[in-house]
Amino acid sequence: MLFHVIRLSETADTYREMMDTVLDVYLSSVSNRLNEIVKTLTIVTALFMPASVIAAIYGMNFDHMPGADNPWGFHVVILSVLLISALLLWIFKRRKWI
Repeated sequence: MLFHVIRLSETADTYREMMDTVLDVYLSSVSNRLNEIVKTLTIVTALFMPASVIAAIYGMNFDHMPGADNPWGFHVVILSVLLISALLLWIFKRRKWI
C-alpha cells in the first residue's frame, strides 16, 4: 500500500515537471513571435521616421525655410525623404533584418 502511494506521488511529480517543461516551451515560442513582431514594427518606424521629421520641420511657420523660395524645393525634399528611406531599407536588407 505504501509502495503504491510513493509511486503515485512520483508519477504526479513527473507529470508536473513535464507540464512545467511544456509551459516553458510555449512561453518561449510566444516570446520569440513577439520579438519578431516588435522587430518588424521597429523597422517600419525607422523607415517612416525621416519623413515625419522633415514634415514636422517644414510644417512650422518660418519666414526663411531652406528651399521654400525655390520652385524645385518641394521636389528636393520629397526626393531626399525617399532616398533616406531607401538607404535605410537597403541597410536593413543587407544586415538581413528584413
